[in-house]
Amino acid sequence: MPQSGPIACTWDHGIEALETITNNSPGRTRKAWLDWYAANKHRSRLQWLADGFTAQGFPVSAEGGPESIRNLLKVLGTIPASGPRARTWLAKNAKLMLATWDPSQVREVVEETSQHGTPQEQQGAAKARETRRLIRNP
Repeated sequence: MPQSGPIACTWDHGIEALETITNNSPGRTRKAWLDWYAANKHRSRLQWLADGFTAQGFPVSAEGGPESIRNLLKVLGTIPASGPRARTWLAKNAKLMLATWDPSQVREVVEETSQHGTPQEQQGAAKARETRRLIRNP
């Protein structure tokens, strides 16, 4: 891994892109990513995303469901969407996964969570509401 200069900058952007695409962060070396890919190349991107959330302490199923939706709302309410070395890919991918699931179920969980969820879930529900496509009306 380069330590400074334009190659280091390009390396950092490449790592950030891999983290965003895969929702995982196995390390900052080429070998770490090659090993990760060898173990996961047979899986779908949604499975990669779900695994990444689970590895960060937010258990999520690629198929969705109320518990997975609540955990993604926790991600949105907990993980900063910007900042130096923030795990920004988690917030982006939480929105992506929510957008792939049944909108009526997502809307229902967002509404229920905004009333009765934990503070992190409520904050995440508010952020989900800001993203129109996540809770679009039929």
